[in-house]
Amino acid sequence: MSVVIRCEGLHKIYRLGRGNEVVALAGVTLSIRRGTTVLITGPSGSGKTTLLSIMGTLERPTKGRVIINDKTVNELSEAALARFRRDTVGFLFQDYNLIPRLPAWENVSYPLIPLGVRTSERKRRALELLEMLGLSERYTHTPEQLSGGERQRLSLARALINNPEILLLDEPTSNIDHKTAERILQLLRKLRQGGKSIIISSHDGHILTEADQTFQIAEGRLVE
Repeated sequence: MSVVIRCEGLHKIYRLGRGNEVVALAGVTLSIRRGTTVLITGPSGSGKTTLLSIMGTLERPTKGRVIINDKTVNELSEAALARFRRDTVGFLFQDYNLIPRLPAWENVSYPLIPLGVRTSERKRRALELLEMLGLSERYTHTPEQLSGGERQRLSLARALINNPEILLLDEPTSNIDHKTAERILQLLRKLRQGGKSIIISSHDGHILTEADQTFQIAEGRLVE
């Protein structure tokens, strides 16, 4: 099985001014096999979300390399990186990151606007995903009209709208009920069977049984 993501010696330092620094990652090296589900665990503040953001090309490492599909992505220009991210990666944010004033279907289809996809086609694709996630009757609702679990599923639908090869999910089952969590896990199983590479950051022990590979991180370092 080939490698889809390789991280080599990743360091991430946030400089807060006046000589203050926060070391979020310190020399992380790992490989993720194509078509697998990978779990990244660790306590709050350990660097899980930072690692996910760097693998998803949302942030650049201070030092080290991220290689996705044999391409060193942190060496790309901002424009090339944005195109690569749009075509390759889907991201579920822990805080949902939805647009408050837009109805559900427009939130889901928003990433298609820069691609010039017609409104009718954007709506068709969005409604298909919303139905898959049990939200078809909520397609005109804005995020504030939805429950936490519904917003979580809405965010997942948006992450899937571009049919990305790689999915990065930050705490996908946090703060939702067991039934909603199981629905999300069932969908992730289907996506994995369809060949997608899924990387999950989570405290949820139930996800451990879904993972082909697990990495534990503490104080910005992998725990052997």
